[in-house]
This record gives sequence, structure tokens and C-alpha cells, in this order.
Amino acid sequence: MPMPNRKIPHNSSDKEQLGYIMQMLIELADIARNHDFTMLDYLISMAVTETNDILRGARPTTPLPPA
Repeated sequence: MPMPNRKIPHNSSDKEQLGYIMQMLIELADIARNHDFTMLDYLISMAVTETNDILRGARPTTPLPPA
């Protein structure tokens, strides 16, 4: 089943881009959950958590350099 062709403009803000990514991840997690793809649901849900943390400012948007 192909995903609908939904796009967000490239000139939108980082926050808008992250919000869009989070919406897509939530939809994918729902699909995985509905089909009992437990590990896939878990991994996608972790990505949702990471995205939410970035949006809240709890995590940097880029990795920190090695110490």
C-alpha cells in the first residue's frame, strides 16, 4: 500500500520539519503495532521519543563531537 504523497516545503522551519517527521513516525508506529511488528513498533517509537526530545530542546539536533 503506497503512502500518500505528502510533502512539506523545503523552506519550512526546522520545527515544522521535525513536526512532520514525528507525524510520519507516529503513523508508521501505528501500522507496525496493528500488525504486531513488535520490534519495529519499538524502534519507531524510540524515534518518536527522540524527535519529541529535540522539539522540546532536551536533545541537540546534531551529535556532540567525541570527547
